[in-house]
Amino acid sequence: MFTFDFFTEDLATLISHESIVNEKLAADVFTFGKPLKIVDSGHDLLKAGEKAKNLDKGTGKVSPDIIRKVDNDILDRMETVGGHTLERHVGKTNDELIKRAIQENVEAATSFTDKSTAIKGIQENLRKNADDIAEWLNESDTGRKMFDVSHKNPIGKGALEDKKQVIYDLTNSRVILIRDTTNELGFRILTGFPVIK
Repeated sequence: MFTFDFFTEDLATLISHESIVNEKLAADVFTFGKPLKIVDSGHDLLKAGEKAKNLDKGTGKVSPDIIRKVDNDILDRMETVGGHTLERHVGKTNDELIKRAIQENVEAATSFTDKSTAIKGIQENLRKNADDIAEWLNESDTGRKMFDVSHKNPIGKGALEDKKQVIYDLTNSRVILIRDTTNELGFRILTGFPVIK
């Protein structure tokens, strides 16, 4: 007579690093008989799987290659976790920039030309700094770090604190990152903006 030990086989599937997420989810349901927990277990497994994909195999460290592959929705995603690039640094008028530079005690107020330029600028910044970002995440305990880059084409404009005129065709950007182990990248973008040099 043929018998199959679901508990033993499914438990092995759950702990195997080679099992895919769907196998683990199915094993979880059959092994422990808690179909009501499918959504929670599936979500946890998918999240763990996503995070694992971003780590170098065997080292448990953030890979620069994952940082270089940030999607076009990067700024939208970061705004939902406390970032403010889109809110404060995209598509601002000359008057808005001058007013902010004067009133908010900032060295300069700058803005990407539009959302598309902001996305491309931030992606380029992250890609060019990917090795340094990964090193920061993997080798340091510093919670916040900024990264600058020069772009070939203009990305925006800005106004200095003590001037009432706008400077156009800015070609440098800065991103300020906060270490965040709950994010699949290992960080979140607090802000990104053109820099006046």
